[in-house]
Amino acid sequence: MDIRLVFRQSTVFLSSLFATVIPVFTLRYLVELYLPTALYWPEVVMLVIAASLFPVLKEKFSRFANRYLFTSLYDSKFVIRELTTALSATLETKRIYQSVTDSLVDALHSKSISFWQHVPEKNNYVLDLNKGLSLKNQFKIRASKNIFNNYFIFSKAVSIEELKSGPLKNLAFIKDFAAAGIEVIVPLLIKDKLIGLICFGPKLSGDIYNNEDFDLLHVISAQVAIALENAFLYEETKQFNLKLSDEIDKATKDLRAANEELKNLDRAKSEFISIASHQLRTPLTVIKGYGSMMLEGSFGAMTPAINENIKKIYDSNERLIALVEDLLNISRIESGKLQFNFEACQLEDIISSVVEELTVPAANKGLKLIWQTPAEKLPAVNIDKGKIRQVAINIIDNAIKYTPKGSIEVNLKLDGDQILFSSVDTGLGISHDDLVNLFKKFSRGEHVSLLHTEGTGLGLYVGKMMIEAHKGRIWAESAGIDNGSQFYFTLPIAK
Repeated sequence: MDIRLVFRQSTVFLSSLFATVIPVFTLRYLVELYLPTALYWPEVVMLVIAASLFPVLKEKFSRFANRYLFTSLYDSKFVIRELTTALSATLETKRIYQSVTDSLVDALHSKSISFWQHVPEKNNYVLDLNKGLSLKNQFKIRASKNIFNNYFIFSKAVSIEELKSGPLKNLAFIKDFAAAGIEVIVPLLIKDKLIGLICFGPKLSGDIYNNEDFDLLHVISAQVAIALENAFLYEETKQFNLKLSDEIDKATKDLRAANEELKNLDRAKSEFISIASHQLRTPLTVIKGYGSMMLEGSFGAMTPAINENIKKIYDSNERLIALVEDLLNISRIESGKLQFNFEACQLEDIISSVVEELTVPAANKGLKLIWQTPAEKLPAVNIDKGKIRQVAINIIDNAIKYTPKGSIEVNLKLDGDQILFSSVDTGLGISHDDLVNLFKKFSRGEHVSLLHTEGTGLGLYVGKMMIEAHKGRIWAESAGIDNGSQFYFTLPIAK
């Protein structure tokens, strides 16, 4: 092989030399014939011409010799180096196929080359790229486990002639590839995982593929396999990202549509609640007025039984009025129509009046309602007195309702640039699961609702909206069931 390589290089060199020397000497002869008096400058010009012409002619003769005279001779190290550089510069399968085609077809002078992708799910090989074979792009060949275990597992190129003369010669796989005009098959493996094949047709010269060809194909097969595996993974990632992006866009569009529909439903619900609540207020107020007058004896004396029943009607009407007021407040808050009348005032005065109002209901249950009056005057707060008063009433009234025995202690104190309100009771307590949802609309504790069935779960929600509108914070704490509850809210001091 080395002698043939030296012979090829010598032939190319001598051919290039003669092709350069003959025209140069011809030019020198003509100069001497027609310019006999010329000095040395013609020789200098001819040397420059010869030095410039020789490399060009050598390259031309080398290509001609490689293609037509010495088709089986090539520099395998150069082919491997050039192909490695090309493969490391891309993650696109088409560019990988093109680089392999350019390098190997030029070196081996094959009539055709084709790339087949292995599809394990369907147990076949699908034609990915075809150069020179008379096949359709969708041509498929069924995979053979016997061929893989006996030949491809070694990651070496194998000739069709070897397969046809082996023990598996009657397999349809071999017949299909032979009928397609394929002479050499190169398996592309990564850790015993077959990802595809490279197939070569016959050489232009009619020569068979020799040991040097098979060694070259064995070396480059691993590089091509890694490059293709990376390209496949990159393509899968791109496709996944595109699909994910489409799914996200679709889901976002659906969510926007659903959100808009929910907003419309919520607006309709708020409008209905507002209208219904306004319509309920008038008859409820009339009932309250007549009930109050009957209890006061404005229509004459009543028997104790009738008086008791009228009192029940009056109390039930009061609960309905409170419910309607909560619904109206929610409607106003959510529609942004709730108005506030802010003014600077002393929060302890408001809490003191609330405690005074609720002392009798607490005493009727045998509870102690303790109001710890601040030792010093607290800074003023800028609030809507009516709304903050209602929040305090809801919190303390809830403590009375859900405390079977014991006490409720109410405190106010300065906490930095805020005033902290607290209501601590010895009542039923609140479970951890209920604490999470306590300030949500229509949310009530699971077992407290059994004790006080008239509650709606709106009071604390309205209170939260009111306190947050004042730039404060409201929350609750409890050690658990039967361990009492602590309710807090803060309001910033007036600046």
